[in-house]
Amino acid sequence: MRIVVTGGTGFIGQHLVQLLLERGDEVVVLTRSASRSRGQVPARVELVEWTPKAPGPWQTTLDGADAVIHLAGKPVIDDAWSDSVRREIMDSRVITTRLLVEGIQAAAKPPAVMLSGSAVGYYGDARRPVTEESPPGDGFLAEVCEAWEVAARPLKDSATRLVTLRIGIVLGTESGALPQMTRAFKFFAGGYPGSGEQHLPWIHWEDACGMMLWALENAEVTGPLNLTAPSPPTIKAFTQTLGEVMGRPSWIPVPGALMRAVAGERAAAVLEGQNAPPKKALELGYAFIHPELKGALRDLLG
Repeated sequence: MRIVVTGGTGFIGQHLVQLLLERGDEVVVLTRSASRSRGQVPARVELVEWTPKAPGPWQTTLDGADAVIHLAGKPVIDDAWSDSVRREIMDSRVITTRLLVEGIQAAAKPPAVMLSGSAVGYYGDARRPVTEESPPGDGFLAEVCEAWEVAARPLKDSATRLVTLRIGIVLGTESGALPQMTRAFKFFAGGYPGSGEQHLPWIHWEDACGMMLWALENAEVTGPLNLTAPSPPTIKAFTQTLGEVMGRPSWIPVPGALMRAVAGERAAAVLEGQNAPPKKALELGYAFIHPELKGALRDLLG
């Protein structure tokens, strides 16, 4: 298959690109700078420069591709949520998705499938179980995810099968939440944020990528898809398991008020949680590589 990937130089994207190459796919990565990205992807990957917020010749890359996997978007916790950062978080997802959809619609031979990014933040702060059929929640992150998904929705009744990836907290050792957590535990300062009762819908990077590959090949998979492991734990239970695996205590809770004072509105990213099990993936037969948290952490941390 010829597969066009956005976000291919990011944490998840790099793993995904490698797996696509290993199974024999031809991979095209859309990037702002081919020279800067060259060292971040294997030599066999074709790099095409794009301006994510503007139409251009890059859109012709979509014509004749078998699939598009759209993972690009500004990280939500790197910077304080000023008005300009909020706009960048939103636009980096919504405008890019809209332009990809326009390119697909204009293609003489459109891709058979598009996997379009979203996140479990769609559900807001969800303590009760939510599924792919649940409505959007409240808050800025939920607004971003809903707008992100709406931008891809014109493909819903087209020749291109649309799968919306509601991605959970992806665990890996290179980037993301886990290295930040383990750093605190190494110095015997491990604990949980807020009440600890918010759920943490984690997924091992191998299953995040594995579910994407499975969705590419499985025509039954359409619409929203929770990329999470079964039975999301509370963050208190998560940190206790992490401490057990690392041989460190989990004993220092961080008050929510303190987190809000330090991080502002960004604190919502960790003080809110989603009890979002992978209902659709389980019903359609995805076989998890790492279904249990302790086993996943042991695999990653040794």
